Amino acid sequence: MSVRSNEMKMSSVAGHTIAAAALVAAFGVELLGVPSCSVASDASALALRRVDRLVARGQFAEALPLALDNRARYPTEGAAAWQLARVYEGLGTPGEEAAAWEVYLRQAEPAGDVCLRLSDVYHQLAQPMQVVATVNRCLALDDRQPELLGDLAAAYLELGDRSAAVAALARALAIDPGHPQFRAQLRNLEGVGR
Repeated sequence: MSVRSNEMKMSSVAGHTIAAAALVAAFGVELLGVPSCSVASDASALALRRVDRLVARGQFAEALPLALDNRARYPTEGAAAWQLARVYEGLGTPGEEAAAWEVYLRQAEPAGDVCLRLSDVYHQLAQPMQVVATVNRCLALDDRQPELLGDLAAAYLELGDRSAAVAALARALAIDPGHPQFRAQLRNLEGVGR
C-alpha cells in the first residue's frame, strides 16, 4: 500500500469521525432521548432522529405519521415503539399511548420510568387491573421501586382491596422509610381499619 493511499484512508476515517461528531453535536439531545438509537447513519437511526427533532419542538401531530411509518418499517426495534408512545403522550391520547408502551415493554426490558408512565396512563384510563398487571410485571424484574409500589397501592384501593394496598405501602416504606406520602397513606389506611 502506498503512503498516499494510506493518507487517503486516514483522511476518510477522520472525515467520518468529524461527520459523526457533527451529528452528535447537532442531534445529541435527541439521541439521548431515544433508547438504543446510535450515531450510526443507518436508515432507522436517521428516521428516528427526524421524529425526535419534531417531538423536541413539540410538533407531535407532524411527528405522528413519521413515527407510525418508523414503527411499520422497523417492527422489531424497541426505539420505534418507545418513540411512538412519546408522540401519543404529547398528543394526549392515553389509549394509543398505553398500546405503544405495551409493545415497547414486550420488546425491551421494562425500565422504571416506562413502567411508571404506563401505570400513570392506566390510572388516567381508570383501568386499575391493568395498573396491577403492569406494576407486577415490572416489579418481577426489580422489586425495589417504591413509586411503583405506591401506584400498586392506589390501584388496589380502587379495586377495594385495602389489605393489598396496606401491604404494597408497607413494602414501599421498607425500601424508602422516609417517604412522607406513603407514610401518611399507610397511617390513614391503618386508622380506617380500626
